[in-house]
Amino acid sequence: MARRAPLPTSWLVAGVLVIGLAFRLALVSSWHAPAGDGLHYFQLSQELRAHGRFAYGPPPRELTYTRMPGYPLFLAYVAVGAAPVDLDTHLRRATRVNVLCDLGSALLVFLLLLELGMAKRAALAGFAAVIACPLMFLFSCYGLTESLSTFLSTLEVYLALRAMRSRPIAFAAAAGLVAGFALLVRADAAVAAPAVLLGLLFAKVSWPRKLGGAAAFGLCAALVFAPWPIRNLQRFGDPHVGAARWRTQDGRELPDEVFAWTRTWACSAAGEGYDDLLFYLDRPLDVNNPGVLRAEMYDDAAEREEVKALFLRYNRERFTPPVIAGFAKLAHDHFRRHPFRFFVTLPLQRVLHLYTPLPEYEAPMRVRWMLLPQLRGVFWAWDLILYALAIAGAVLLYRRGRGSPDRRWLAVVGSCILARTALFSFAMPHVTTQRYLVEVFPLLLALAVYGGTAVLARLQPRAPN
Repeated sequence: MARRAPLPTSWLVAGVLVIGLAFRLALVSSWHAPAGDGLHYFQLSQELRAHGRFAYGPPPRELTYTRMPGYPLFLAYVAVGAAPVDLDTHLRRATRVNVLCDLGSALLVFLLLLELGMAKRAALAGFAAVIACPLMFLFSCYGLTESLSTFLSTLEVYLALRAMRSRPIAFAAAAGLVAGFALLVRADAAVAAPAVLLGLLFAKVSWPRKLGGAAAFGLCAALVFAPWPIRNLQRFGDPHVGAARWRTQDGRELPDEVFAWTRTWACSAAGEGYDDLLFYLDRPLDVNNPGVLRAEMYDDAAEREEVKALFLRYNRERFTPPVIAGFAKLAHDHFRRHPFRFFVTLPLQRVLHLYTPLPEYEAPMRVRWMLLPQLRGVFWAWDLILYALAIAGAVLLYRRGRGSPDRRWLAVVGSCILARTALFSFAMPHVTTQRYLVEVFPLLLALAVYGGTAVLARLQPRAPN
């Protein structure tokens, strides 16, 4: 009996795409939520669409700079595209577009693996892995930036690899356009820039063309991004390039001095963000609550009384100049006594939290047909397998030898992962969770597929001579 011919790869891609689209659309229809930040994006996008104002509501609400404008603009004119709509309609439309963004990320992983020289059927495993990735499908259910910013970051890395291989100036310029919009969505998108610069460095072209590519990348990124700081400079007298680091529930900026102080003692352990929530809600601090006045905040009884007194003054005055100065003094004194902890111990602990499962408050998905939240433990098993295979893939690529295309691919992809990891070892001192890693999950999945394919190939029995 004749053996059936295998299905064409294009049919397999189409099949996985259809199944993935149906699964993801069913998921976001079953459960979606705004989360805290999502309420801000809803307000901003509705006001943009209705009145063309970047503000948290119609007049007399003032214009704002405390959120980056890219995602509200995307919601207003692409994902939702209508005003007024109620919050549930907004979320249904936004999360459906999140699904398309994730499918775009899946296609990019497929192309990243083809750039590595993998067979199309093996690369298809990367496509399917993105669709099935728990962290990515969790965040597609929120009206948040993660799905869009993940797609843009992955696209920028892919264009960096293309710039390394051919037409460096054209692909670098395209990467710059993507980078400019990605920065408007999230300021931390800057971590993808080293990948583009490495791709140009590794390109087998003359130095003038490498430098021309770098200039094209920077110029195109600046052209897309520039309207934001120019607008802020005109309106507020300050460019506010990265918007506000943190803000209240109604969108008012909170002072960075508190963040600077938190960075001297917080490692992102559970409960350390409770004060941040109270500041966000503009609530008083209960100094008798051990979750508010934590032991990590002070070294001795005298410093405890200093912190307590400052908290009580905050309760009376909120963030007046003397209160802000008090937090700045605490930050300076604590850093001076513990520089090693500040630069080494605490950042390493935050990295550990970055790569561990999301806490329950960040992953409350309730989907009966997926047996969630009962099967939440499966998420952690997936992550462990992903990390192990990604490490194996990185080691195998590194062993290809200096100057090999595979090692250059690893350097470009790995630079983005390492840059994000380094950034969030400092950037978010008390709420560093796996949510800040989602933008590089497609890159980790690409490494994992390469590692998994290599492991399976070694486990297969060899044909007899």
